[in-house]
Amino acid sequence: MNEIAQRLIALRKAWHDLESVPDDLTSMGLPGKNALYIETLLGQLAHMAMKLASVPQERMEMTRRSCESALKQAESFMSADIVSYPSIRMLSFATLLQHLQTTLKSALAHAAKTSGGHSSSQVA
Repeated sequence: MNEIAQRLIALRKAWHDLESVPDDLTSMGLPGKNALYIETLLGQLAHMAMKLASVPQERMEMTRRSCESALKQAESFMSADIVSYPSIRMLSFATLLQHLQTTLKSALAHAAKTSGGHSSSQVA
């Protein structure tokens, strides 16, 4: 999960450096959201992935695969589609990030349950 966290950090930096996306994302299908919302969400996702890095790999295989698949699509959107066509792809990009958030929160909750600890899924 460390690799996932590092890729999310890189994605956050790429998002921060974008100039083709306006601050207000309402016109792009995300009413009430702004560019900082996406940047913050990416940081929270990286934080959750880092927390999961301490969970034994064999227990995280399905989570890792799901995250890698969604992250690969998000990276592709960021490298091409968001830069060139932000108004068309923003909603799909946000949906991928929400999928990652749901996956990581579920994994954190499951890890807390199986380790006997408290749920740390309240990160985001």
